[in-house]
Amino acid sequence: MKISVLLLIAFGILTIKGATAQKIKLKDNIVYVDGKECLSYKLQYSRTELTLFELNSDKELIYLNANGGNFTKFTFSSLNKSMESTRGGSWSWILKDLINQGVIDSNCMLNDAKAMAYIKKFDEKISDRTIIIEN
Repeated sequence: MKISVLLLIAFGILTIKGATAQKIKLKDNIVYVDGKECLSYKLQYSRTELTLFELNSDKELIYLNANGGNFTKFTFSSLNKSMESTRGGSWSWILKDLINQGVIDSNCMLNDAKAMAYIKKFDEKISDRTIIIEN
């Protein structure tokens, strides 16, 4: 009986997780979400910087800088707000997280209120805690 309950719970978690999972693909300067064109992007400086734009536009939405792999700096251009976080990994993972958190909505637009909530929730203010020692 206990095994049946555990299997049912595991199946439920996998079903919920699968229902919210998006397939993210970055190809030819277009971000595809579940096969649909969503955003335009530009990679710079050995793929350590990613700028997201409205689809086929030069209107910048989010600028991401991997900062040597230690953390990612997010700049929300229209909000004139930035944050720093050690969350994430690949650009695809970060985009998926932004979508799952509602920062990028189902119409592939930046949701300002969700972006502000994301900043409040995940900003680790890493630069504020960093001490630079010069000789």
